[in-house]
This record gives sequence, structure tokens and C-alpha cells, in this order.
Amino acid sequence: MKKLLVIVPCGVLVACCYWLLSASKPETKALPVAGATVETAAPIARAPLVGLPATAAPADKNAPSLIAKKLDPKSEALRVRVDENIPSHLYAEAARCYQGGANRDQRIDLTYHLHVADSEISISRVHVDESTLTDRNLERCIRDRVAAAHWRDELLPDWDSDDETVYISVRGFKKFLASNDDGDEPSHTSSQN
Repeated sequence: MKKLLVIVPCGVLVACCYWLLSASKPETKALPVAGATVETAAPIARAPLVGLPATAAPADKNAPSLIAKKLDPKSEALRVRVDENIPSHLYAEAARCYQGGANRDQRIDLTYHLHVADSEISISRVHVDESTLTDRNLERCIRDRVAAAHWRDELLPDWDSDDETVYISVRGFKKFLASNDDGDEPSHTSSQN
């Protein structure tokens, strides 16, 4: 009886494996070729993948996203994401203004309003709290770039935040720009669009 309990499941397993292997083999048919036959594989019909494309939004706004689950607006994870990712994006935007030549210790502190709607992040009400930049064109460009910044973050819920501050120093531009050996100035010039 014990042997039968072992043999039957093993037989079923072998039969399933054989069925899967035989089902995955393409069908072949003979084609006449100058008096000889050549076997060719017939195309295997495949079922289309089911699901939403990565760029499509769920039909119901309240339905959970297949791409990412939104962070809880009251969670520590949201605070950490906002405190770490938002300033990095704004720094990258500000770095596009820098053409070199400024003292590495110069900085600009900006206060702004953060708005997230449907994973789209936008910045508004940007003003300069303090600036030690001696180049007013650089200061204006940085302020304008930060004010025009927008990008997507699928993890952020719809959310508004007032009085966020970003501290931008010339020294911090180094990681966003190609720099020369001493790291003081970029090896290329950026446009101030």
C-alpha cells in the first residue's frame, strides 16, 4: 500500500511533465522540396499578455496601481522620500544654470510650495530666503529653474506642502555636472534656457 501511495503520485508527475513537454513542442509538417521532404515548425499560437501597459493608468482613480503603491501621506516613509528626493531633483535643475567660476562656498536658500497630483510633482511660490551668490544672473536662473521644475514620482500620493526649503551650494553642483580634475568648474558650458 505504501508503494502504491508513492508510485501513483510519481506516475501523475511524470505524466504531467510529459504532457507539458509534448505540448510545448512545435507541430511539424512535411513540405515537398524537389522530390524530398523537409520538416518545418508550424508557428505556435501564443495568448496575448493580459494586463495594463506600464504607462496606462488604472480605469478607476481609487483602484490600486499596478505600478506602485502610494505612500501614506502621514507616514515617515513619505517624509523621508520628500526630504531626500525633492531637493536632489531641484539641485539637478539648479546645476543646469551653473557655468563655472563661482566660489564653491556660495549658496542660495530657496523656499517653495510643493504640489503632487496624479504622481505629477510641481513647484510654485519660489522665493529666495538668503543668497551669498555674487552672480545675480545665476541666482535668477536657479530660482526660475526650480520654479519650473516638474517630474513624476509614482509613489507620492496627492499632496500639498508649504514652506519647503532647499539649500543649494555651488559645491553641490559637482555631482550633477561633468567637472575638471579639481572639481571647481564644469568642463562644459550650460545654457541658461
